[in-house]
Amino acid sequence: MAHAHPAQRKQGQANFGNPKAAQYAHRQDRARIEHVFAGLAEMGCKSLRMIGMARATEQLNWKVAPYNLRRLIYLKEAKVEAF
Repeated sequence: MAHAHPAQRKQGQANFGNPKAAQYAHRQDRARIEHVFAGLAEMGCKSLRMIGMARATEQLNWKVAPYNLRRLIYLKEAKVEAF
């Protein structure tokens, strides 16, 4: 599967030939995700108390909205350009 099209690769095989690159990519993704969850925990959004995927998704969206606004304000004040 070394020459497969990127869309045909299984998850986790993006850097199959280079384990160091795969570890680096995994660390970058994990750091990015954990940063978001730490920010949510800081705001008191540590748990979901809903039954059902649709309700849990909706509750999570409501909890993430203030985090995104806070992040947007920080980026605007820091004058960070998106692209």
